[in-house]
Amino acid sequence: GTAPRSPTSRSLEGGPLGPGEAGSMSVARVLERFGAVVAQLEGLVGQLCAGPSSPAAVGALGNPPSLAALPAEHEIGQLLRALPQLIGHAGQRDEAGATLASRLFKRAHEAAAASPPVLSRLLLQLHVATLARVQTAWPGVSRLVTELALTPPEDALAPRSATREVTAALLSAGVLQPGELGVSLVKAMEGGCNVHAASLGAHIVKACVLVERTVAPHELNELLTALAKLGARLQQLGPNAQGVVVPTGLEELPQLLEEVRAMTQQPPQQQGGGGGAQHPSLAPRLAAA
Repeated sequence: GTAPRSPTSRSLEGGPLGPGEAGSMSVARVLERFGAVVAQLEGLVGQLCAGPSSPAAVGALGNPPSLAALPAEHEIGQLLRALPQLIGHAGQRDEAGATLASRLFKRAHEAAAASPPVLSRLLLQLHVATLARVQTAWPGVSRLVTELALTPPEDALAPRSATREVTAALLSAGVLQPGELGVSLVKAMEGGCNVHAASLGAHIVKACVLVERTVAPHELNELLTALAKLGARLQQLGPNAQGVVVPTGLEELPQLLEEVRAMTQQPPQQQGGGGGAQHPSLAPRLAAA
């Protein structure tokens, strides 16, 4: 049978909202209620991996653990499906959507740095799925998140691994589109040889094209061409060129590009791709409307 619907889920789907409130809730109220639901979702994810008898610990979420293994009626799925309707109640949907997307992108970064690793993995999946739900109500998510991902941290020494991991997860899940992201990365690289954009692009190729195979090489043609040009310049300088330091994240670029070239010789069905269908963080049972 179907599990009882939670009070939060019922309220999201219209419980305390009067018939005249749709489209008229203040942005502040929408943000407050959305934040409460995200906190509840994070708590539920925490319960999935809390202790030696938790679902994650006993293998009930697969190996590696994934929210995709949850049954359709699980409360996490119910809450995710109700989120777009809540955004629809905002009188200023653009403002609400942009603020939520920015906050969730930050939360995804925090999730990528969480401990233990199983909690980090599941929280990152959760926030990717939540951003996908925001996108169904406000289509500006992809553009905004791309801008945020391409903005180098204010502290030049700050670790950028979280941004690379989050962006790759969003691309694999279909929240970001490979063609659009690739073009944006190329523009950033050409606009002053942006090291952040280049290392981000290299990581995306490694994670999404080679490892998870959620993006096919042809979907990132422009990015691969730009990375090949950069790789050629680095090779021309040579490893012993005085004063030349290969930026972090680009040390393996020649090998990375060679692996992609080898992949393109394979039959198309072995090259992956397909808009994130293989990524577990947006399983249809969790993210479907």
